[in-house]
Amino acid sequence: TVLFNLGSEEDIKKGDVLQIFRNEESGMEFIGSLQIYSVNPKTSKGRIVYYEKKVKIGDVVSF
Repeated sequence: TVLFNLGSEEDIKKGDVLQIFRNEESGMEFIGSLQIYSVNPKTSKGRIVYYEKKVKIGDVVSF
């Protein structure tokens, strides 16, 4: 489970699939994807559905 600070106030919805990136010296690196299963106004929870590298604290979620 991934908890992050985007929620319904940013138009996140249950079932959305978001991309996970990491800021590396060479630029943004794709890490994987997650699907949202719980949404609150300011936070959401998602399950990782695909990954190329282990997700770490500080990785960036994009939609």
